[in-house]
Amino acid sequence: MGCLWYNLPMRKGQIMSNEQKEKIRQSNLGKKHNIPDENKKHTFVKGVPSWNKGKKSSPEWREKLRRVRLGTTTSDKHKESRRVHWTGETNPRWKGGITSPERIRFLNCRRTARKHNAKGTHTSEEWEVLKRKYNYMCLCCKQQAPFITLSEDHIIPLSRGGSDYIDNIQPLCRSCNSRKNTKTINFFLNVSIVDKIS
Repeated sequence: MGCLWYNLPMRKGQIMSNEQKEKIRQSNLGKKHNIPDENKKHTFVKGVPSWNKGKKSSPEWREKLRRVRLGTTTSDKHKESRRVHWTGETNPRWKGGITSPERIRFLNCRRTARKHNAKGTHTSEEWEVLKRKYNYMCLCCKQQAPFITLSEDHIIPLSRGGSDYIDNIQPLCRSCNSRKNTKTINFFLNVSIVDKIS
C-alpha cells in the first residue's frame, strides 16, 4: 500500500533521509493542503454556517425518520441512569455545592460591577458582615430578613461612577433598591443605634 499524500511505498519503521525529505518539500512548494470535498461538509469551521443551514428536509425523508422513531421510547432504566448522572456531585457542572441563591445573587452583582468598569471589589464575607451589623434589616423600610430579600445597593450608583468597595454598599430590600433607582441616597445616616439592635 502506498502513502496517501506522496504516492510513495510505505516503509514502516524506516526513517526518511534528509535528501528524500527535501525532495518532498520541494515538490509540495506552492501547493495548498485542501480538505477532500467529501469531508468538507462534516468539518466544523468557526464563523462558517453549516452546509445544511436553511435547507428543508424533503417530506419523504421526514416520513422515513418518523417511521424509524415510531414506537421508540427511553427506557426507565436509562432515565434513571441519566437522573443519577445529572444530580449532585456526579454532575459535570458540580462546583462543590456553592451555588446557593445567595451566592448566585452575589456573583450577579459582581458581574454588573465589572460591566460598569467599577473600581474596587468586595467579598461575600464582607457583605455578610455588613448585613449582620445591621441585623439583616433594610436600611430604608426597616423590615428584616425573613420577610424580605436583601440586595446590595450602591450608595453612589455604578452608572454614575460609584465604586464596588464595601463602603459604597448598603443593604436594601429589592423593592427599596428599585425605588431608589440611580439616585444617590445614603440610608446609613437614617439608622440609629436602636434600629441596629432591634
